[in-house]
Amino acid sequence: MREGKFGEIKRALRKNESAILRHSDYEGDWFIYDSSLENFTRDFRYVLPEDFYKKLLQENEEIRIREIFRRYIEETLSKSGEQQSDLFAVEFGGPGSEFFQGFSKNFFKKTAGVCLKDIRSKDIKFNDARNNHSVITGNILDLQSDQLFNKITQTLGIEKVDLIISRMDGPLSFFDKNGAILDSIIRNWYNFLNKNGLMFIKFERTLESDTRFLVEKWSGVIKKRFPKVDIQTGNYVLRLHKGTDAPEELPPATQLFRE
Repeated sequence: MREGKFGEIKRALRKNESAILRHSDYEGDWFIYDSSLENFTRDFRYVLPEDFYKKLLQENEEIRIREIFRRYIEETLSKSGEQQSDLFAVEFGGPGSEFFQGFSKNFFKKTAGVCLKDIRSKDIKFNDARNNHSVITGNILDLQSDQLFNKITQTLGIEKVDLIISRMDGPLSFFDKNGAILDSIIRNWYNFLNKNGLMFIKFERTLESDTRFLVEKWSGVIKKRFPKVDIQTGNYVLRLHKGTDAPEELPPATQLFRE
């Protein structure tokens, strides 16, 4: 994603900060707040690998798409059936309480959701604690400090995570998706991902936008330059698999498109 001018970036950051402040009091009012794994599948099914999708359909023609989504994540993070422990995951822009309950019992050692406010009831907090799930308050669009990542690492007791998922949906309409801001956010999240980790991101929800063009152009360059990074886009969502031989970090867009 190309860099914008410095002034444009500053204006976009101010607009996003203002939007965060305006909508922080409506944390529980969004229609899809604290969605289930099945609900997430409605968006992210468009970027499931076709070969994996077809393989499971051949095994069972009646398999539900929700199960394909869950199995893709679990089998990928488990390295195709190898014994692997201590997997960690985070939802950016949502509490994650319902979503992470959709996975096999104890598949993740610890999980977390990141919201502007923690509005869970006592019963949900109790259930989350039993499932080793935490909700962390913070602004996922803050590019000015590492405070949020520090909170996550301290809460989960790790340096990086194995799954990042972010949808937000409704609130996406209020943010300025400047190319440089998108580039910084996705690279920051990529850096926070373990090798063999997965990232699912919804980056837009309206047709009248050049965001999809920016993300698809960026994804194409990344795939060409770094074939061990598996990226797929479709219907305003992105799937990224950070292969075991993929680079630890990604270069900024300005460098990618200059070379």
